[in-house]
Order: sequence, then C-alpha cells, then structure tokens
Amino acid sequence: MVGACDAAGTLVEPSTSDKPTPAPTQPAPEPKSSSPAPGSVELPGGSTSVPTRANSGMLTIWVPYSAKVYINDHETTTTGSRRRYVSHGLKPGLTYKYVIRAELVREGKLYEQTKTVHLTAGATEGVAFGFNPLPTAGLAAAR
Repeated sequence: MVGACDAAGTLVEPSTSDKPTPAPTQPAPEPKSSSPAPGSVELPGGSTSVPTRANSGMLTIWVPYSAKVYINDHETTTTGSRRRYVSHGLKPGLTYKYVIRAELVREGKLYEQTKTVHLTAGATEGVAFGFNPLPTAGLAAAR
C-alpha cells in the first residue's frame, strides 16, 4: 500500500542524532513520505544529492495488516501487511541501524516485537513479524 503522510509529506521527523559519522554502525535516518513506487515511503539520509540506487537502501517490513510499526521509536502511518521504506542519501561504506518495533492487539491484549536491521547504500533488507502464538493446545504431554 502507498504510505500515508501528513500535509507536509512527512511520516516521521528525523532526529538531530541521525547524522552519519565514520563509525561501524550509524543511526538510521527516520521515515519520510515518498512516492517512487507503490507501497514505498522514503527514509531520508539527510543528503541533498539526487537519489540513486547507489546511495539508497530499501527496507521491507512484513507485519499483520492491523499492526502498528515504529522505526527508531517513531510511529509510521503506512498500512498493510507489506510496508516498504526507502532511505536516500546513504553513504557507501557506512552501515545504518534501524530498530523496528511492531505492536498488535489481539483479543484485547497488546503484543510487541522488536527487531534490528542494518542497512547499507545499495542494499535491500527485510524483516518479518509473525505474532504467531505457540501451538500448545492439542500437544501430547511427555511421560
């Protein structure tokens, strides 16, 4: 699905600590609205250069349709079971860290899962959240 955004076209405002520095792992840029392809939104790297495949990365997140998704503690507004985010302005040779949290309410109970993804310029990464309950009903007990 195409990501929703506010009137300014912004999903999440980047924090001031998201500027890349020459360290092994960089803080990830925050989500921002974009329309390069259906079902995608932009994760800006703070660059004013023209986005290319060489300085961009794609993050795909699979969640139950009604789940809320947070990237680096910022709630996204996209919906659907497959959500895609593009990060432009990534510097080659640096790694950007994204902490993704998914929340789902089932039968009145809040379930939460958190996963970390590392993205580099030119890369495509994906992460899936299943929220599948452990199948214990109907299992035979060991004797």
